[in-house]
Amino acid sequence: MLFPIRPMFDKDQDPAGDPPEPPDSKKQPAGDPPKPPEPKKEENWEERYIGLQKTVAKKDGQITTLQEKIDQLVADLEELRTNASATEKDKTTLETSARQLQEQMATLTSERDGLKKQLAQQQVIINKFPQLAHLAKYIPPAETEEDFIKNATDFAADLKTAIDSGVKDLLKGASPPQPPDDRKPPTEDAEEVAYRKMVKLAGVPGKEEEYEVARKAWLELSQKAPTPTP
Repeated sequence: MLFPIRPMFDKDQDPAGDPPEPPDSKKQPAGDPPKPPEPKKEENWEERYIGLQKTVAKKDGQITTLQEKIDQLVADLEELRTNASATEKDKTTLETSARQLQEQMATLTSERDGLKKQLAQQQVIINKFPQLAHLAKYIPPAETEEDFIKNATDFAADLKTAIDSGVKDLLKGASPPQPPDDRKPPTEDAEEVAYRKMVKLAGVPGKEEEYEVARKAWLELSQKAPTPTP
């Protein structure tokens, strides 16, 4: 006796389906990629200079307003002193107000004068030492413009000496020269341009990486330059 063959698809199936695969920890989750860190904003000495000008102008306006209030209080006080019916309490109140405003005036005037001195010294940097604009905060302040010019001149000379000394130290510890190749040695002009670029970037905040690249470029050019015959 023959029995009918049962088809394979009649086999019972799991109604729940296959279990979900575990998440892969190596795969990046969906969504926007992480934002790269924002580069450090370089200090802008021009914006600082303009901001200082605005601050000085604002304090000048405050001083003018205070002076007007003081003048009015002094006039009112003189009127009370000549008025026989005025009480001592009124006179004392006006005297106290006038004294407080005069103290505020003295403080504000001192702050304004200090800012004006900073502004004048920054103007000296812009006019006479533009290459030191980004390093102005390291120049010692002075009471007079002549003394500040001397400080800036000495600072520029010390900076050049430090850079030259650092370059010499780097040359002493430089790796031995590579074997000669077929490339044409660079001219003295190219080496001089590389040196000036390195000096210009030295000590500039935010330019450390560019300085390092310029320094390596100059070292490479100086090593390839022909040695002068004695």
